[in-house]
Amino acid sequence: MVLRPIAPALLCISLAVLPAEAQWVQTTGPVGGPVAAFSARPSNGHVFAIAGQSVYRSSDGGATWQPLLFNGIAGDAPLNAVTAGSTTIFVAGNSPTAITAIFRSTDNGDTWVPAAGTGLPLGTIINTFYFTGTKILAGLSSGSVYASTDDGDHWTPSNTGFSAGVIVRTRASSPTPAPA
Repeated sequence: MVLRPIAPALLCISLAVLPAEAQWVQTTGPVGGPVAAFSARPSNGHVFAIAGQSVYRSSDGGATWQPLLFNGIAGDAPLNAVTAGSTTIFVAGNSPTAITAIFRSTDNGDTWVPAAGTGLPLGTIINTFYFTGTKILAGLSSGSVYASTDDGDHWTPSNTGFSAGVIVRTRASSPTPAPA
């Protein structure tokens, strides 16, 4: 049949001339500066973001953002990481004295309490967090991974399998939690 060799060419031409739809739509915020981190809370769909030295929450998929009053880290302390589990949200930053500051919220970011952070090396910068079951993992700027099973109060190294010099900076997540 003569049409067989022509069919792939017609498909390519039609794909080239058909208008494409945008995959991304710009939102109105957060307005605190470049966004350093995002996390979505699976239990209610709220999205949390760190921009500048502030934490923001969106309850409408990122269309609008509300700055959260953050009673904890001093105003000049950079925030580095945020993660939201089913019941707790964690934020990490560094104070001007280079002490890692971890804060948690159990009310969608309306109030924050400090986590002890016992076991983390002094001067640690937490680049990212990840929930797996009831455990929270922290990827540090030193390349180490630490784990906590008590809401960030105590941390232990969890580096088995990592090569020296690996820097953990990003995380991947899925809509369903990974098994513990």
